[in-house]
Amino acid sequence: MADSLSSECTPLKKEYDLCFNAWFAGYLEPAVRISASSSSNSSSSSSSNQSSNNNPANSSPGTPISSWPASTSITAPAGGKDQRRLTAAEIKAQKDAQAAREKYSKEKAEEFQRKCGGIWKDYRSCVQKAVKDKGLDALLQQAREENPLVNPPPPMSTPASKPEPEKAKQSN
Repeated sequence: MADSLSSECTPLKKEYDLCFNAWFAGYLEPAVRISASSSSNSSSSSSSNQSSNNNPANSSPGTPISSWPASTSITAPAGGKDQRRLTAAEIKAQKDAQAAREKYSKEKAEEFQRKCGGIWKDYRSCVQKAVKDKGLDALLQQAREENPLVNPPPPMSTPASKPEPEKAKQSN
C-alpha cells in the first residue's frame, strides 16, 4: 500500500485501507458466491434453474446479495422481435429484488460506519491538516473556482425510466 500525503497520516491510511478492504471483500462475497454458483450450475442446470437460483428474490432471508442486474425493466431482455412484457409475478420479483438490494445496501453502509467510519474520519482529518500545512488548500480552492463541479453528472438511466418510442411520440 502506498504512503499517505504526510508521513504522519500513513499509519491511519494503512489502518483504513485494511479496514476498507476487509469490508469491501465482505460486500462482494455474495456476488462472487452467486457468480461461482452460476458458473458451476451452467453445465448441469437448465437456464430456468439458473435464473431462479440467481434471482435475489429467491434467496433465503438474511442472505446478503450484491450481484444485481445492471437495470430493471418492464420488458424481457432485448432481442429484437423476441421482446415481451413481463408477467405480474416477474414484475413483483423485480420489485422484491430491488427492495432486497436497498436493504442490503443500507445494512452494508451501517456496517461500514461501525467498522471503518471512525478510522476514515481520523485519516481524513489528518490529510486535511497535511493539505493546509503544505499550502495545497489554496491550490485546491483555485481549482474549484476555475473548474467548479456545479452539476454532478446525471444518473445513468435504466430502460424502465426511458419512455417507449410510441408513448414519447404521443406526448409530443
